[in-house]
Amino acid sequence: MVVAELEIEASSARERLTRALGVFGNDAAFTLAEELPDLPEIAELPPELEAKALQASLALQASQAHLEALSKSTGYHRLAGGLPDVTVDIHALRANPNNQDVLAGQPEWRLGGGLSVALPLFDRRQGTVKSVESAYDAALERHIGFATNLRSELRELGGRLLGAHHRALHLKQTVVPAQEALLKQTLLQYNAMQVGVFSLLSAHRRQLDMELSAIDAVTDFWTASTKLDVLLQGGRMDVSNSFAEGPSFSQTASGGH
Repeated sequence: MVVAELEIEASSARERLTRALGVFGNDAAFTLAEELPDLPEIAELPPELEAKALQASLALQASQAHLEALSKSTGYHRLAGGLPDVTVDIHALRANPNNQDVLAGQPEWRLGGGLSVALPLFDRRQGTVKSVESAYDAALERHIGFATNLRSELRELGGRLLGAHHRALHLKQTVVPAQEALLKQTLLQYNAMQVGVFSLLSAHRRQLDMELSAIDAVTDFWTASTKLDVLLQGGRMDVSNSFAEGPSFSQTASGGH
């Protein structure tokens, strides 16, 4: 039952990764490395992390460009509302060629023009200006909110990365070796008929759980590292979502008995 659940979860995780990569056809037959890369001895966050991510964010750049366009539009409508409306009228009149005046030597074409000026005493486009100003204020609040959320995502990812690294090293260097030593002692006691088979199986299962927990911690570290790279390359990713969502290995293994 446990093996079948793990196979189903592995297949689902692979399809989520396929959708995240945006591949199909022959490209969907990619292969994954059998093991995750080794953990670095020291986990450090890049210097000036927030500044680099804010500068690289394409969504933030698009928001900034939208703000600049709204600002120019506000200035244009405010200026247009204070200028008079000037209308220039030019017209031409052609007389009948058989007219007596034309026959007497008067020009056949007569040109005329006019100029009218309307002062904006009442309608200064106040409604349009207020509408554009409101749109600018709303866009500015969204821009500030997006930058704030991006900084928060960076801090959360940094905390996850450092925490997962510390947890993975602790499990790998301390907990897993201690559990292996405990299993060996339990096996010796079992051979000496001091403990029963259930105690041996329990010790073996605890060792397996610790090894799977170490794998989960390494996975969390590299997942946080990948998300951090995405943000530093101008992308955007919700910290709460991941293509690797689903129950962890240790949770699935411990829930199948």
